[in-house]
Amino acid sequence: MPQALALGIDYKLFWELNPYKLKPFLKADRYKMKRQNEMYWLLGQYIYDAVSVAVYNNFRDKKHRPQKYVEEPLQLFELEDWEKEQKAERERKKVIAFFNNLEQNFKRKEGN
Repeated sequence: MPQALALGIDYKLFWELNPYKLKPFLKADRYKMKRQNEMYWLLGQYIYDAVSVAVYNNFRDKKHRPQKYVEEPLQLFELEDWEKEQKAERERKKVIAFFNNLEQNFKRKEGN
């Protein structure tokens, strides 16, 4: 009885079910626990990244650039086609901006 209550089965329903009909509730609970475990693991990944960046930046040699914490969430699933296009477009814009900046710096130095 206490296990059934822990699974979210109310008192009245518990007495109407036979033990065989409780199996789907147990299976659903296992799926829920597995998903929760994966979420905690993912949270650990984010915490690990944050602590790693903080420790690196604190003890890095001043010649090296500081690291940044991840700017986007970890990719768990394959991107949809429209998401791939958006990401590719953002990357193209970054590359164009980089080369435009490089060209401006070159022209500035060339003029001096």
